[in-house]
Amino acid sequence: MLTLIAHRGTPREHPENTLDSLRHAQTLGADAVEFDVRTTRDGVPVLLHDTDLGRIWGRPDVLAETDHADVADVIPALADVAADIAITLIVDCKGAGTVARAVPVLRDAGALPRCVFIGQADVLQEVRAELPDARLALSWSGASTPPPELLAQLRPEIMNVRWADLAESSLDTYRAAGLTTWWTYTIDDVDALRRALELGITGIITNDLPLIGAAAASAASR
Repeated sequence: MLTLIAHRGTPREHPENTLDSLRHAQTLGADAVEFDVRTTRDGVPVLLHDTDLGRIWGRPDVLAETDHADVADVIPALADVAADIAITLIVDCKGAGTVARAVPVLRDAGALPRCVFIGQADVLQEVRAELPDARLALSWSGASTPPPELLAQLRPEIMNVRWADLAESSLDTYRAAGLTTWWTYTIDDVDALRRALELGITGIITNDLPLIGAAAASAASR
């Protein structure tokens, strides 16, 4: 069964990593929403991919140098997202110390059971240290596969692979290890979706949930 994951919500309809974007994805039937978490100067975990507000909001604020109260008008706090969004949360922590700040917020909201932490190995090592039983999705690009010792250390449930440079032989390695495979970076057109389905990919991360969701439903009905 295919898992449809909305990348930062529905960024073609609403600004990415906002409550409106995530809510829209939930309304459209996404199985999960992926979003980025950073911390403000005063230690509040919020949703933002970049280190500053320039690209999305046209503001010069550098998040690590700005208090939460000064960005709360545009950037949602993680606590609000955890309380508001009921589907699976795919949490991409960015920046030193973010994991340690994010985990208590998610725990207090009762959201940890529906969280999957996604990212590179260094970030997931922080997550594993905080949460021995957390669900992890290891992001991995290129034709190679992770060293066995890294997989043994992190114990990811999911491999989050980049479709553009994936070696098909890698899928056999992941399946033999009992790992679920998601395809990302991102699946935003029907041809990419078709290739993913042909390869047996079980999770799709997309910026265009309306298009990909409809195409996936059509493929499933044939």
